[in-house]
Formats: sequence, structure tokens, C-alpha cells
Amino acid sequence: MKSIFFFCISVLFLNSCHQQVNNQTPTFINDSLPEGSLADISDFDSTAPVDNVNDVHFFVYTKLDSVTLYTQPQAQAKSLRIVNDRFNNYYGFEDLGDFFKLHYQIKNNPPTTIVAYVSKQEFTKDSQLSLQGIDLNVIRSSAQNGVDDHTTKSFSKLGTISLIDEATYLQAKKQTNTEPLIPNPEMKFDGSAWSLSSSGAKDFQVVKHLVGAEENTEYTYRGRSSTINREIFLEQDHMSGMDHYVGYDPDAPDETPTYFSSPPIILPTHGLVATIRTNTDQMTDFVLTGYDHQANTLTILLYANFTNFKVPDTSSLFWVDSRTLYFKATHSNTRTSDPTYKSEYLKLQLSTAID
Repeated sequence: MKSIFFFCISVLFLNSCHQQVNNQTPTFINDSLPEGSLADISDFDSTAPVDNVNDVHFFVYTKLDSVTLYTQPQAQAKSLRIVNDRFNNYYGFEDLGDFFKLHYQIKNNPPTTIVAYVSKQEFTKDSQLSLQGIDLNVIRSSAQNGVDDHTTKSFSKLGTISLIDEATYLQAKKQTNTEPLIPNPEMKFDGSAWSLSSSGAKDFQVVKHLVGAEENTEYTYRGRSSTINREIFLEQDHMSGMDHYVGYDPDAPDETPTYFSSPPIILPTHGLVATIRTNTDQMTDFVLTGYDHQANTLTILLYANFTNFKVPDTSSLFWVDSRTLYFKATHSNTRTSDPTYKSEYLKLQLSTAID
């Protein structure tokens, strides 16, 4: 019994690992294929199994219920029609005109992998996936005015996310009231640290490079926001590979600084700060922070963790008005390491419930 139990656990684990192993032989649907073009598995060249998905050049995706595997990158080549299910692994290795060359992995005993070709009419390369037809308002969790919500899975209570075209995005960007970060002329850098020459901030200092047994952090000055009264630095942690933006109040150097996950996008007319960033598990965090001028404090008003899109370019975010932001985004499975990856444009409209 113990052997059976551990075997079942192993199978469940393997199914969760990025579909690296196919648990079923393919189901064939060959009725729609021209007579004489039907292939057998033995007609396909065999190749070594994919042991590490990092060795895969790209992935391809389809929304079809069934797909055709060709023995050669030609529409007249012998082919098989198979059911497309969640166990199928389409590992891309070459982009060949109208076809993709794949290593298609079949679970036999031992595993068998074949070289197959699929049509670009049926598949889309991972760098060219579209957000069209995707529910962009799906969230994992949210928080409003300090109250967490892990139950609601839609952003609709707080606002909406929708697609816009590139022309709308570019036109609005020309007219945005987003505050740019401007270098403070009183900020001095002596080669090892930044300091301010103003009388009210004599104790303010930010060291460029902090190195120790458990620390290797580097700071780069980005500029000042007069709206939130903060000097903004990029903080790069070379040990963890993470980076953040840090807002220092130069008049209170001993106070804890404010951390932002991405460049703070500031709306001066309303004292609002927005940030957006895709984290390591392909979910995107949006944070809205409000500035209290009298208290000189920043408070998180809204947080949402989106699941169906990524934001590779965090600096693409800007304010259109006090309830609307535009930014560039990609499909959650888009391979952004490809310099030709497809970007689309999104509108984030906040509801009046934010007040």
C-alpha cells in the first residue's frame, strides 16, 4: 500500500510541473484529414525527451479542441489529428515560415518524443499571445483602506480593466498630468553618497553601495517629487536580484522610508501614487497610495493582485485623470525575453468606491 500511495503522489506532482510529462497517449481524430495523408506515429522522427523546460526555445499555444501534427513543414505532408488537452506538451524549437517545429512528448513506457510540425493557423508562439478574449478583471486578492479581501476574485467592485488601442494610449500619453521626477539641484553626490546642501536636511545621506556579509545593495538617484515631498532612489539588492524604489523624506532622515514596487506614478492634483509590477509567479500587483499633505504621510488606499496579464514595462503606466490609468501589458504566458514580444494597451478605471 505504501508503494501505491507514494506512486500516486509522484504522479500528481509531475502533473503540476509545467506539464513536463504527458500522462496519456494522444487521442486521434483523423476523420477530417484527406484520404492518403494519414500518418502513423512511426512516420514521425523520434528525438530525445525534454528533461528541462529551460532547454525549450519557445512554447506554442492553441485554443482549438483538436490540432494537426505534420511529419514535415508542408500542408501536403502526412499528418495526424489529435485531441488537444491539458496533458499535451508543445515544445517549440524552430520557427519555419508557416509552421513551428515541435518536440511533442508522448507518455509511453518509456516516454517517447517525436519531431512534429504544426501550422501557424492553429498555434500561436508564446511571444505573440494576445489579451483579446481574456478576462482581465480576475484577481487573486485585494485590499481597500487596510481591509484585506481574499474571497472576491473580480476587480469589478473596485474598478475595471479593459483593452484600448495603441492610438488612444499614445494620444493620452501626450496629455498626461503625471508628475515627472526632477533631480533636486541641491542633491550632491561625492562619488560614494548623496547628500543635501539645504539647511533643513543636513543629516540626510544615502550611501551608493552598501556591502556586508548579508548585504549588497546599490542605490541610484532618480529625482524628487514635490507633490509627496520625497527624494526617490532605485534600490537594487544584488543578493536577491530584487529591486524597489525608495522615497526618503529629507527633513526626517531617521524615519522609515516609503517603498514602492516600481517607479511611483504620481498625480499631483490629487496626491495619488500608483505602481504596477508583475511578481515572480506571473501575477501583477497594483497599488494605489494617497498622500496626506498636512501629515506628510503616505497611506495605501488600494491593492489588487491580477492574474491574467503581465506588465514587463512598469514605466509605461501613467495617469489620464484621477480615476483612470493606462499602461502596456502582455498575456500572462508571453515570453518577454523575445525582443519582438507582443504588447497591448490596457485601461484601468477606478470606481468611485475608492473614496
